Amino acid sequence: MCGSHCGPLHRFRADTEGHVLTVDLAREARVACLPEGHELANRESVSVADLLPEPIIAAPPSLGPWRDYWILTEYRSTPAPVVAEAATFETELHLVASGHGISVTAMAAARYYSRPGVVFVRIHDLEPCRVALAWWPEDTASVADLVTVATRISSIPQDRAPTSPAS
Repeated sequence: MCGSHCGPLHRFRADTEGHVLTVDLAREARVACLPEGHELANRESVSVADLLPEPIIAAPPSLGPWRDYWILTEYRSTPAPVVAEAATFETELHLVASGHGISVTAMAAARYYSRPGVVFVRIHDLEPCRVALAWWPEDTASVADLVTVATRISSIPQDRAPTSPAS
């Protein structure tokens, strides 16, 4: 996952590290998962600065960049105050509901994982997270078909369906 330091990623672009091709399928606002009764829980939205000092629940360190993305590492000058690690989203929500800390996730969580004790508040100064299809540049008919279908159903306008890697 790239944060704002990667700049906007356009569909069908080769990743400079692994030469992976991507097509954006959707973008979604990021939200803070807060315990009900938390001082920020009644706000319409919060800022990154509001969240940085908060104790945060994180994915395991083995998830590297994924973990860093969701604990807002690129916005911090000191390590995140991680108070617990959660290997699953259900565990993360349980820890938030129990008041152990906060977490950051995609807006879909508010739609699909609503639960007592957890409030989802939009983070107004973060770029949305991306949902993308990624594949190695070997252009097989199966991959081309999948990319074409994914592009058709994407919520993001596409110029054309990719058929081969960009040179």
